[in-house]
Amino acid sequence: MEKEERWGTDYHRRMMIAFWVLIIIGVLGIASSIATVTNSFTIKDLEEQSPNNTVSFAVWVFDSETGRSIEGASVNLRSGGYNISAVSNNEGLAALKSVRAGDLDMEIRHGEYKTSTGTIWISKGSPNVLDVPMEKGLPSQYVEAPLTPLEPKEYTRGLTNLAAIVMFLSSMTAFFAAFFVKVRDFFTLAVILSFFTIFSFGFLIGSILSLVAIVLIINSYEGFSHNYDLRMILEQQGREDLKNFFKGERKAPMQLPPAK
Repeated sequence: MEKEERWGTDYHRRMMIAFWVLIIIGVLGIASSIATVTNSFTIKDLEEQSPNNTVSFAVWVFDSETGRSIEGASVNLRSGGYNISAVSNNEGLAALKSVRAGDLDMEIRHGEYKTSTGTIWISKGSPNVLDVPMEKGLPSQYVEAPLTPLEPKEYTRGLTNLAAIVMFLSSMTAFFAAFFVKVRDFFTLAVILSFFTIFSFGFLIGSILSLVAIVLIINSYEGFSHNYDLRMILEQQGREDLKNFFKGERKAPMQLPPAK
């Protein structure tokens, strides 16, 4: 009954909901940050984990003038005694599986086009897809294909770990915001900290709940003690009666002595 008189039923309900929403945001955010760090050790490209050092490689072959896909083009990759080939389909795509990563010579042939040649570096963990335009002419004519080298790239966990740290710190702000809501003080800090909880992510659910918490806190403005500095001054002056009044601790009215 005392809480209903102090906060009002509506304020009390909204603040309690905001408190538990913030707690859930913090828990979800911490779980999300831990999952992110854990996954950063396992989300490497499956090809990068291949025990036989091979990858998949695809070439899209098209007419240099019309941009039309070329069907039936033979794509050949070789290096020393190693050789692998594929033929482009009706969409101009030639897919090669289990290609040995490294420096390979490529040759693309078609009866109606000049033979395109070039050297390409195929690396593990990279998007090994290449677009190759072909010029009209005879297969006996050789042209160097305008290839964009696929440089080897190493997977880095730096950005992933940074995101995990941001999520963790944002999750901690949720607990601080929940504390201020619980003690019904520092309204501005509660709102600001609740805003930062958006970056806790929390499997996306946390970010959505953060918006809910902000709305609940703003709509519970009158449930907060907004006179903290004034109460501190009154406490220093020894005015406990006024300090408790501003704090919201309203006691029963003083009973007057019976009339004589």
